[in-house]
Amino acid sequence: KKLVGKYSPHHVVSGAAFGSMARMDGKASLKVLRKFISPASDRKLRAGAYRAMGRLGGKHSPLQEKALTLMEKGLADPSPRVRRAAIDAFELAGRSDKASLLRRVADHEPHRRTQNHAKHVAKALRNLATNPVGDLRDRLQEVEDEKKGLERRIDLLEKRLSVQRNQPHPPR
Repeated sequence: KKLVGKYSPHHVVSGAAFGSMARMDGKASLKVLRKFISPASDRKLRAGAYRAMGRLGGKHSPLQEKALTLMEKGLADPSPRVRRAAIDAFELAGRSDKASLLRRVADHEPHRRTQNHAKHVAKALRNLATNPVGDLRDRLQEVEDEKKGLERRIDLLEKRLSVQRNQPHPPR
């Protein structure tokens, strides 16, 4: 949280901090990211926060639903850069049901580059919908990643327990 607001050339620190937040505990990350999407924040910070929101939670999880609600607000941001970041976030979330929303955004977008980006992402999300096997593979990959994370946590706990058992107990 402290690193996000620090100035660095091209906001490298902020980008790294947002990336780390996306991999942390989701509820805490969303709470912090919500603070950086306010209009008072720098546009680079808002853009980074929206991109990080796209990585939060598994598909169709309650956390992702909350993040999607916030990401929709980013589609109306005054900055085209932030609107593109919000579009990127929808692509990162991989939700094919949001393709029609992005298509509507593209139809009303005044900035040509952002308009083309919204059309491209909407098309990519529609293609995801036509490939149900790909969606199942994505879900399987999420489960496998979660399994690896849990195995790492179990290994750490076992190491801690073995270290504690091997330490001599102080006399009473």
